[in-house]
Amino acid sequence: MTTIHLRGLLKTSDYIQHQLWQATILQSDAAVTAQIAQKIAAAEQQVRDLCAQHSLDPAQFPIQSQQVYTWLRLLCQPALFQLHAHTLQQLAACIAQSEATQRRQAEGKHWHVELANSGYWYRVRPAPKHPQHLNVLINECFIGAPGIVLNALVEMAFGNTKAPLPIVKHYANGPDYLRISTAMRLSPAPIIAALSGEHYNLQEIFTRVNQRFFKGEMPQPHLRWSRAETHRIMGTYQARTDTIMISQTLDDAQVPEFVIDYVMYHELLHKQLGSRFSRGRRHVHFDDFRAADQQYPRFAEAEAFLNDWVKPEGGT
Repeated sequence: MTTIHLRGLLKTSDYIQHQLWQATILQSDAAVTAQIAQKIAAAEQQVRDLCAQHSLDPAQFPIQSQQVYTWLRLLCQPALFQLHAHTLQQLAACIAQSEATQRRQAEGKHWHVELANSGYWYRVRPAPKHPQHLNVLINECFIGAPGIVLNALVEMAFGNTKAPLPIVKHYANGPDYLRISTAMRLSPAPIIAALSGEHYNLQEIFTRVNQRFFKGEMPQPHLRWSRAETHRIMGTYQARTDTIMISQTLDDAQVPEFVIDYVMYHELLHKQLGSRFSRGRRHVHFDDFRAADQQYPRFAEAEAFLNDWVKPEGGT
């Protein structure tokens, strides 16, 4: 399979993010933002041309490049680009009015803010070699969020406080956040060779489990083997990228089919049931999940096999 280095894409993204923030704080006119929109469209088209040239799908990119590409693709839609620009303006207004940012400014801090496709709700990091400069990242899924949510994000990011966390959590579990998150996902484009292990094929496992336990109605997530054998975690489901990873350790003739099917079933339950929040904490193995997990035929036998096969402190 062809490997393409996309460092130029990441640099282009950084450049566009810089221009977007500069246009925001300078209150640039529509002509400037239109030029930025054109650069976004050109960068996205360049990626598509590259994929066509090398017969690649963006789902084959490294995760950071996937995030940048889907971000560019999202902002190619004029309405969402305008919503992005408007949200940056709202964030700039929140920052200007915040006591926490005024304290930071008094300490000599200055900052760059960006809305990006990220695994974080927000993140603040000092710039390399310039600790007085802060790089502030807000998840793109907050575009269009109400002012109370944007204020909460600013207070958490600049004020180093978790007090507004319930406001952010509530919005992040709502339909508007999910709509943008879904728009930035890549459709599953499985690489057949990558799905086939020495003894098991992930596509076959998913299809079998989906038909048997989910009436064939479970949308297919991205499927992949772990890059190396693992000795504790046998499977994971990552909701942000809609990806199930199964450990290569289970691709072994000594592992019974019902055991690897159980691991797939377990991870598909995570996809189906999601997570719950209680007392400020996120839970994925809540009571309803455990009850559904134990409905798997030969559940106890599969668990016993896995406990013998891997280190006792492991888990999925």
